[in-house]
Amino acid sequence: MDDMHLDFGDLVHTQRAAVKALDEILAESDDAVVISLSGKTNSGLTHDRATLQNAIMSVKAQSVLRPENDCPKIDYYQADLIENKHNSAALQDAEQKVAACKTMPQSMLENAAELAARSALAKWPA
Repeated sequence: MDDMHLDFGDLVHTQRAAVKALDEILAESDDAVVISLSGKTNSGLTHDRATLQNAIMSVKAQSVLRPENDCPKIDYYQADLIENKHNSAALQDAEQKVAACKTMPQSMLENAAELAARSALAKWPA
């Protein structure tokens, strides 16, 4: 199953179709395997339909283009304020965003916010 290029909605439809195919296409004696493109799911070769169905339903949408945990969300404008303009209010806001999505000591929030700002700036051409 291609879990690297489908979004959540498309994956749900794909899972439904795959489960339906278990009943309509595979004979009771047929062996099959469910493998996700990311390698995170592998049912192993089996004729046990419950194992195959569980593997199908355990596949989660991945993304090669954006991290699963794109947190904190720092846009270009805020990143520019932090990195180039040294705006303390923008930095404090970014620190709060980091604290809301990542568990880390208070002393590390500023560094994490600055790293997120540099990363956001790096996504844009100079």
